Amino acid sequence: MIKLRIKTKLALGLGFFFIMIVMIGGGGLYTINRLAGEAKNILKANYESIEYAENMEQALDLYDINKQNAINLFEKNLKAQENNITEVGEQEATNKVRQLFEQLKTTVQPSQTQLKELRTCIYVINDLNTAALLRKNNETQQTAEKMRIYLAILVTISLLISFTFLVNFPGYIANPVRKLTEGIKQIADKNYTQRIYIEKGDEFGELAEAFNTMGTGTK
Repeated sequence: MIKLRIKTKLALGLGFFFIMIVMIGGGGLYTINRLAGEAKNILKANYESIEYAENMEQALDLYDINKQNAINLFEKNLKAQENNITEVGEQEATNKVRQLFEQLKTTVQPSQTQLKELRTCIYVINDLNTAALLRKNNETQQTAEKMRIYLAILVTISLLISFTFLVNFPGYIANPVRKLTEGIKQIADKNYTQRIYIEKGDEFGELAEAFNTMGTGTK
């Protein structure tokens, strides 16, 4: 059996508390960073696609007023959308918008059917990303709930172990001291048969052994 000195035991106890603090703090930071990252992803690609779709809608509204400006605005946002594909079905919808837009540019006077079909494809892009925002928001909330549970479990375990340590460790120090004090009082009262039994491989055990040796020599 390994015999540990009091200093070593104290270092292990304090080291345990340090590890608990690091684990709880690290777990909290990990949770915050993960949720922040997921929230950032939600606000990035999908929100941008929704913005591009809305801008293309505005360009179509301006088509009869200023055709060239409308085409330039539409082209700018369509190119941005083509580089921001993230959802299933979004690529097909974007390709369809590109096809219909190219037809629109070569048409002198587009029909309402053409514009309606183009708007419908833009709505698909908008709807896909709006649904993705809602889905990812729910996933983030679920992740937050899981992280909260994991962190609560970690804190609970740490508190239980720490409480056990705090309850037992004072007795580890106080009980041998009490036994030694009682033994010294007995020796002072000339009771040289007094013996102290402390089964510890540390300084307390050595003190008890020295005390018993002293009592034997005093007889």
